Amino acid sequence: MERCDPVVWMARSGWTWGLLLALTSITMPAPAQTAPEAGPATPAGTPTQQNAREKQLLERIRQLKAPRWRSYGVCRYDWTRWRLAEGGVRTTDVECGSSNSRNQIAVHCDTLQVARREGEGAWSPWRLPSSATESTTHGGEELMVAALCANLKPSETKPNAKPAAGSG
Repeated sequence: MERCDPVVWMARSGWTWGLLLALTSITMPAPAQTAPEAGPATPAGTPTQQNAREKQLLERIRQLKAPRWRSYGVCRYDWTRWRLAEGGVRTTDVECGSSNSRNQIAVHCDTLQVARREGEGAWSPWRLPSSATESTTHGGEELMVAALCANLKPSETKPNAKPAAGSG
């Protein structure tokens, strides 16, 4: 038999202090000892198997911890504000250089093309993304497109002549 701390015992059983003083020498049976199972030990709190829902939630938590803005080349992209528009086009805000104007970029992952617009102006024509050596104002777009499109399921559509009017 293992001696039990009287305060712990009292808290567990709901007894009052008067009875506690009379029962200070009470003993409680020791917890049953079980033999450890054979196999590799895993640290406490480490899941050994995850179901699909758990994996999905863990990925979502990792995404929430990710920084809002990601830099590629000379531009920063608002990674949390990507929106899916008609035709599989994705749009978000972008800042390049020291410009404080509100700019947007549209990406069509199936064709690996981008379009841009400054402020509320018209969208530029679709084109292939610029590399750092090709453009000092938009360089690094190809890195951003690769990061965005790498794990997306391709859609069946081609981009319109320009992103939809409601995009972004």
